[in-house]
Amino acid sequence: MRKDKGEKEKVPSHKEETRYYMNWIGLLEIEDQSKARISQCLYWYLQKAKHNKQGFYFTSVLSMALSAAIPVINGLTSSETPSCAKMLVSIFAALSAFAVGLNSLYSYKEKWNRNRISAEKLKREIALFQAKADKYGPDQTDDPQKTLAIETEKICSAEAFDWLKGQEKKSSNDDPGKESKK
Repeated sequence: MRKDKGEKEKVPSHKEETRYYMNWIGLLEIEDQSKARISQCLYWYLQKAKHNKQGFYFTSVLSMALSAAIPVINGLTSSETPSCAKMLVSIFAALSAFAVGLNSLYSYKEKWNRNRISAEKLKREIALFQAKADKYGPDQTDDPQKTLAIETEKICSAEAFDWLKGQEKKSSNDDPGKESKK
């Protein structure tokens, strides 16, 4: 169905997207244990991506709003203005710095991207499996379910490995005297 120029395409909500993919996995003709594992992984990545996206947006918007308010408050005050305006500017500056610090500490944007990429990789594998395409075709494998399980675990372990590397990097950055092993 074609959309008119003025009509916007409806983007599904996070809840709708999650429900859709959980139902999709439920319809796959594979063992229940494999369905459970794939569902668990995809659900986890979708939830974590949502959480980190919200954290990134919240801390970014909070920081921008507080930072933008500071010059406005300064512009509205005069030399005769009580010290509460100066105190308000200081509080806003501190809260803005805190929001930026949270964003940096929790790496919301990087985690959001990493989780979303892993979710998209899983969705791709499910689609290929369902279509019996690529490595799931009859001429490629004798056991497409086994191939799907292997690919699912590759995606999950690669993401976990990347996370672990990030933790090691953070740890070595926290301790400048610590030598990194190569």
